Amino acid sequence: MSLTGTDKKSRRLRALCVGAGVAAVSTAAYAWWYFNHVCQVPRVYSAKGSDVQKIMAGVANLWKPYRPAFFLPNTHQQTIAGVFRRSIASCFEREEVRLSDGGTCALDWFKDSKDLSRWKDDVPIVIVMHGLTGMLCQHVVVRCAPHFCQLDNDSSGCCRSPSAHGSCCCLKIHMPGAEMIAFMLNGLILGQPSEQHTMAGGSHEGYCHWMCQTAYEGGWRSLVLIYRGCSGLRLTAPKGYCGAVADDVHVVMNLVKKRCPAAPLFCSGYSLGGAMLCKYMSESDAPDGPGSQLLAAAVVSAPVCLAASNKNLSRAWTLPWVFNLVLAYRLRMYAVEHAKCFEGHPTVDDKLVMGGTTIEDFEQATICQVFGFSSLEAYYKAGSPLTHIPELRTKTLILLSEDDPFVGYELILVKGRLCCLL
Repeated sequence: MSLTGTDKKSRRLRALCVGAGVAAVSTAAYAWWYFNHVCQVPRVYSAKGSDVQKIMAGVANLWKPYRPAFFLPNTHQQTIAGVFRRSIASCFEREEVRLSDGGTCALDWFKDSKDLSRWKDDVPIVIVMHGLTGMLCQHVVVRCAPHFCQLDNDSSGCCRSPSAHGSCCCLKIHMPGAEMIAFMLNGLILGQPSEQHTMAGGSHEGYCHWMCQTAYEGGWRSLVLIYRGCSGLRLTAPKGYCGAVADDVHVVMNLVKKRCPAAPLFCSGYSLGGAMLCKYMSESDAPDGPGSQLLAAAVVSAPVCLAASNKNLSRAWTLPWVFNLVLAYRLRMYAVEHAKCFEGHPTVDDKLVMGGTTIEDFEQATICQVFGFSSLEAYYKAGSPLTHIPELRTKTLILLSEDDPFVGYELILVKGRLCCLL
């Protein structure tokens, strides 16, 4: 029995109606799941009597549900998408800092932030600490202006470096302490994805760009601290960096403060940079320490417990395990790039370094050997922010995603400290 033209049109219409109905129901179900289970209001933990309310009053995003892109509801999707995050064209002026052991780190000053003649003495400075490893990208213009600094071995830990002077002709911002902290946090949060990890850290990274750009647009100066051998920086001593050692951070903080003594300093550390920042503050804020010199700090997506992070990344045949392999590859490329510096090192075995396939293998072959940790467990304990948070006196905001595949879920509730858990 053949169908007439009218019957065919009727069937097509019914099929279209059924398809449209299924699509509408599916969309409604997804929307319900997205708004009720994916979009969550951040949970804020703080000590009683702290000034968290004053600070958070200026950071509206922390009181609203966090809404990731509707097409990226999954934590792994967001992590992968972060590799393709949109960046901005920018210019940094690089200043190399020679350290007492012959090593070199660098300060990438955003635009004209280093030019003291353009800024008033008390304009705030935001120091950004990037993630794990770094290679220079072509779209970032870096003007090198070497500056050599030797670490003073006295108890104050100050740097011996020439002072810079100049007239000031830039916008002056008057803000109470809480408002200044809130301004920095707004720049930290606006436009940022949920997990701020990096497979190629440095001033070229999107989160570094946006943090510096936001501060600059608000009339603040900003810079990115580049670790030894990262982002095109030459390695001048057989020693890299790790989250458990903050000697270079001490040098940089003292250098910036000595050069700009009237400027309030803020710092935001991402991923491994957050762990390094916690280490620095715990040492500086110790009873016999000189103080961190920071008005406030933010730690973003830091592996608060390195042992837990390693466990989370070591589950075979999972996406975090794939991320582990990729990061380990980047670390091996870092080792290849600076292989000459480690030739003949008494404790580093090249075969073990290049034969490692995971971050744990690399840490065992390099960090434990170079920095003198007796075991990975000793390194994980020394480098975990959870070890240092109770010692912090600097006002610190800690931003974590509960489903972060790198960090793992570690609840932070530290009495007497200002902490935030996302």
